[in-house]
Amino acid sequence: FSASFRKSDLLLKCNPIEIRMLPESKYRGIDCPNSWWSSTVTNNNITVKTAGGDCKTKNIIYASTCKLCTKNNVYSGKSVNELRTRVNGHRSKFYDLIDSYNKDNNFALKSDEIDDENILGAHLFVEHNVRDKSLFNEHYKFDILCKCEPDNLRKNEQFYIDKLNTRKPFGLNQINSVSGR
Repeated sequence: FSASFRKSDLLLKCNPIEIRMLPESKYRGIDCPNSWWSSTVTNNNITVKTAGGDCKTKNIIYASTCKLCTKNNVYSGKSVNELRTRVNGHRSKFYDLIDSYNKDNNFALKSDEIDDENILGAHLFVEHNVRDKSLFNEHYKFDILCKCEPDNLRKNEQFYIDKLNTRKPFGLNQINSVSGR
């Protein structure tokens, strides 16, 4: 992998944000439980500090950790929208898989149909045989790794994909954020 940016450039543009522990509450269908937030994220024995924030934080790099896996269980993502909106998108893709399965019990998800939009749902569906929509929240933890300007999201996402080594088979990311492959 080679890119036209330096890691030092990324870190300067990735701002820490105040940690806000919210009471258990709901924001438009998404729980924002305190159990989501931790001070670090670890994948493949590599640990990074989280930036804090809450479900309303925008312009973020986030980590999603599968609680069912013991290793290679982190996905690094980006969003200009609030975290809750992005998580709702991941959850919706999982629901679509469950709906397809419920309509046709012979439904099989093909590997070329799995991408970074539906990887979290596909991971639960394929790797853990999860068929209950209510278990998405229970099986994933979300943390904000950094907040940055929208123009820097892609490069910062790639920085965390590389730093935490979250590309398949060492994590849940399917593609390289910068090159799209």
